Amino acid sequence: MRVVFLQDVPRVGKKGEVREFADGYAQNYLIPRGLARFASASDEQVIRASARRKEAAHHTHTRELEAILRRIAGTEVVVAEQANEQGHLFAQVHEAAIAAALKNQRDIVVSPEHVVLDRPIKEAGAHVVHLIAGRVRVPITVTVAAKEGRS
Repeated sequence: MRVVFLQDVPRVGKKGEVREFADGYAQNYLIPRGLARFASASDEQVIRASARRKEAAHHTHTRELEAILRRIAGTEVVVAEQANEQGHLFAQVHEAAIAAALKNQRDIVVSPEHVVLDRPIKEAGAHVVHLIAGRVRVPITVTVAAKEGRS
């Protein structure tokens, strides 16, 4: 039986998704609890159209992000982290911190998932990291400034 989900059901389906299930599972569990309803032909058409729109929007977003990344290749951002006297960081610099630094210092919005670290950043100094979107991979320099001691 084909059903369309009315809400997210962990490990089973997401809201708006159409899936095939055994009749008993659909009729005795999903539908009575208001988690899903029978999927009609029009439901499937609407969901296919929605999926096409989402895919087109994703491709447009990726192309825009690729263009931004090409423009900012070689950019430098500074991240300040707590370190000891030898410049070893108390905590490594994560992708989210780099994405936040790009937003704050360069007004460039990049998701942490687009930041790729070749190896963990655990020391103060300049480090080359890459930003990836679609087929574009550009290097940027992340300079980690050491803040002495724990506060």
